[in-house]
Amino acid sequence: MPVVAAADPAVAVESAMSAAIVPVPVGAAFAGAVAEALTNVARHARASRVRLRAGPGDGGVSVELADDGPGFDPDGVPAHRRGVRESLLGRMSSVGGSAVVTSVPGGGTLIVLRWPAERAGDGAPPGLPAGAGGDGDGGEPVPAPAAEALAADGTGLGDIVATFYGRGFDLAVVWLVGVWHVANDLVAVASWSSSYRSLTAEVVAWLTLAAVGVAGGVRLLRHRTNRTGALLLAGAALAGSALGTAAVPGSAIFTGAGWAWGAAGWFGALVLLRRPLTELAALIAANSAVTLAVLAYDGALDRLSLARFATVVYGTAALQLTLALAARSLDETARRAAAVAEAESAVQRRRQVADELHAGRQDRYRAVRRSVGPLLAGLADGELDAADRRTRNRCAVEASRLRRLFAETDDVPDPLLHELRACTDIADRRGVLVDLHVLGRLPSLDRPARRALTEAPLFALAGAERQARVTVVGRSDEVAISVLADGRAPVPAELAASADPGVTVTVQDGEDRRWVEARWRG
Repeated sequence: MPVVAAADPAVAVESAMSAAIVPVPVGAAFAGAVAEALTNVARHARASRVRLRAGPGDGGVSVELADDGPGFDPDGVPAHRRGVRESLLGRMSSVGGSAVVTSVPGGGTLIVLRWPAERAGDGAPPGLPAGAGGDGDGGEPVPAPAAEALAADGTGLGDIVATFYGRGFDLAVVWLVGVWHVANDLVAVASWSSSYRSLTAEVVAWLTLAAVGVAGGVRLLRHRTNRTGALLLAGAALAGSALGTAAVPGSAIFTGAGWAWGAAGWFGALVLLRRPLTELAALIAANSAVTLAVLAYDGALDRLSLARFATVVYGTAALQLTLALAARSLDETARRAAAVAEAESAVQRRRQVADELHAGRQDRYRAVRRSVGPLLAGLADGELDAADRRTRNRCAVEASRLRRLFAETDDVPDPLLHELRACTDIADRRGVLVDLHVLGRLPSLDRPARRALTEAPLFALAGAERQARVTVVGRSDEVAISVLADGRAPVPAELAASADPGVTVTVQDGEDRRWVEARWRG
């Protein structure tokens, strides 16, 4: 992907992408939003790694970017800062998509881009087949609630939880080593300055270990654990410790002056924290060998020195190895916490999906009761004459409404045209010749807007006797549906008015024809 290739080289992008066909404007919106997100990571997030996943799913296409930066509080972003609003939300909403930004201070940032913003049946833009998901009850598509956007493939929330746990522990290790190197090691250098063979060598050793600590801390917080860099820093820590130990007389090794040989293991734990334990053990062993060599060179390697040496090595090595084991234990705890969080999120998503499905069914049942119920009741009790022309026209209207109602739950690329064709089908069944023309690209409309937009054409088609011409003209912010039909059925009040304030209806009658136009403006 060219956008990833053009990203700041200081940020490592781990990408997993699968092919998906989208309209050109949608692809441009995705590319622009991803490029802007990667730019923000490089400029503001101080992150070293970004996980990028992209591909089809949930009835559309989704892209996820998760970074390992410090995160931020979305509620604390000033109103004048328009970067996320314009570059992400604006780009995606302009093509009928959505963007969700989730961040935890100290736990990174997750960005989820999705197109279409909702599943088919609720405004999916044309150009991509809708998702195949359903509830098994008439093929109704499952909506994508906001909680699902957080973890579209079951990993987003878990990544944030795991990152939050791990980052806290990493910060604690960096602070522990840093404070110890200043409060203990630097004080020892100053306090025992007269005991060293070379104070300059001791200061250089302290500075070398300090540099290793800074570089190792940065790498640890940026989750850089590659073998080459870790081993180079471990070697530098060993060299610094050896220099500092060699500058101490053997008789002073077990005093505060011998701080260097005990410090090497702590810096090794820092730079090798998430490396195999054998590497840290090898560093401790090499550092111990250097100390033994200094003792032997100065002739201080007697039984008492060996006993003291073994005691110190056992005590410090045990603590340093325990620290590395604690990191692994915490990682496992983080994974379990992430699994629990994902399970809870999945339960919440299923509950929201069920609630929305139930609300959709109830809405359709109410629509049937309002429109078809009175007609059937009138026919059943004889109040309405089935041979009357007005009754037949009313039956055609209600049949079209029912077909449109059923069509609203179909998985189709273009729900507006699909529902309009369902209305024309009733006229076709009555022997009316219907000619349908579509011009331009239709924008994404939600279900209430589609109902309001097709209501007037539905009445016009129901009143047609022999022929009707339907023209649909679409732009990014406007849709017009016009019907020119013969026949002069009575015009009900609802034909000239719309329940949606965004839809206007115009009716013009000629001698033997009627022209009806419904126009939606975004």
